[in-house]
Amino acid sequence: SGGVYVVYVTKGGPAARAGLCIGHRILEINGKMVDPTDKNKMARALLEAGDKINLRVRKHPPPVGFMVSQYPFKGSGSRRSCKCST
Repeated sequence: SGGVYVVYVTKGGPAARAGLCIGHRILEINGKMVDPTDKNKMARALLEAGDKINLRVRKHPPPVGFMVSQYPFKGSGSRRSCKCST
């Protein structure tokens, strides 16, 4: 329990290059637990992390019924799934 599911990864961005994929769950940012009920706090933690960030991520399994629609997304990237090893 806890954490926040990744629902968007920018193709070629830092998260994608680090192996973060749609469906992964971020549990900690720089050693601090992620509160799924406070999106603003999580956004601040990511912005304040600087150029290097340590994430604790649960890669598998995604929740039952977790689905991602693949369609163009406004911005530089696109909503996509990716191949990740377990």
